[in-house]
This record gives sequence, C-alpha cells and structure tokens, in this order.
Amino acid sequence: DHAAGIVVEETLPQNPEGVSIVSRIGVRVYLSVSGQEHENLNISNIGFDNMLSAKKINITLSNDGNVSEKIKTDYMVLSLNGFKNFSVNKDRVVFAGKKILLSDELNAALPMFARVVVSYGKDLNKSQSSVIVSQTAFILPLITIVGIFLFFIKKKKN
Repeated sequence: DHAAGIVVEETLPQNPEGVSIVSRIGVRVYLSVSGQEHENLNISNIGFDNMLSAKKINITLSNDGNVSEKIKTDYMVLSLNGFKNFSVNKDRVVFAGKKILLSDELNAALPMFARVVVSYGKDLNKSQSSVIVSQTAFILPLITIVGIFLFFIKKKKN
C-alpha cells in the first residue's frame, strides 16, 4: 500500500486594508498494488568520464521490478592517487520500470579499477555489485615493462 497527498492552495492579493486570504484544500490518496512486490535493480555501463584524469564515475541503473527503490552507492577506486573509498547516500530513487544514469564526483588520476556496490530495498538490505577495469590498468604495467626493458638495454650498451 502507498499513500500520498495532494494539496491545492490559492492566495488572493492583499486588499486595501492589508488582509490577504489563503485557501487550502487537501486530499489523501491511497494506492494498493496487487500481487507480490518484485525488487530487481541492475547495474550496467560503468565508466569514467576521462581515462587520464577522471572527474566523475558514471553508472546506469535499471529497475526491472514493480516497486520504486531507494539507493545508496559505495565505491572503491584504484588510481595513481591510491585507493579511494567513498559512499553516496543522497535521496536517490529509481522508479519502477525506469533507468537512470548516476554521475558521482571522483577526481582520480589514471583510474585503473573500480568496484561499485549499490544497496537498495526497503532497508537498503539488498545489493548489486559490479567491477570495471579500465584501459589504464593495462597501459601502466606495459609502460613499466617497456621502461625496465629500455633501462637494461641502455645498461648493456654501457
């Protein structure tokens, strides 16, 4: 069962005596959804806005269930700055049958890895997690190996 309220307000302009009249009327609305509640939230399309200096991490959430879901997101990101753990617990809701794009502040140089956990449900007691490994995770070890290789070649020549 869901409950809501609708309020209508009318304010008349002040009369010459300085009195204004405000009228309000409200109606409470109840909605019952038949059948069982089905919670189903999915994570897709995780990515950084920029591979060299990521300012934001973006994720797409789709709610394939029949109830709206409040969400909380937890991130663990590995970049040149080291590990960064942070949570975003704003008043975010993914409505039933809808898809949203979340974009959260990150500020990480060369992000290599991110783990995202999205908690949802009435008490945020359910969760979905997903992992992204960016292209920079492969570029940095490659650069290191090439650098060591060039160092030894130069050392051998001397």
